[in-house]
Amino acid sequence: MAVMRAHRFKVGETVGVVQGNAGPAMPIGRYVVVRLMPSADGEHHYRVKSAADGREWALAEGQMRPVAAH
Repeated sequence: MAVMRAHRFKVGETVGVVQGNAGPAMPIGRYVVVRLMPSADGEHHYRVKSAADGREWALAEGQMRPVAAH
């Protein structure tokens, strides 16, 4: 059994969405990681909150990129 690496992003970290990878309904912008979710299909998942409107979304790690916080 393979050991999975730790989550790349931490709670409170500001992230961006990889364009074209998060679905058409999710606006591009800054999001804050609010919860680490269980892994599925070999990829970590997260709950993120929009810095613009406060809505929450679920994302896989491959759908996110690090950004500088302001």
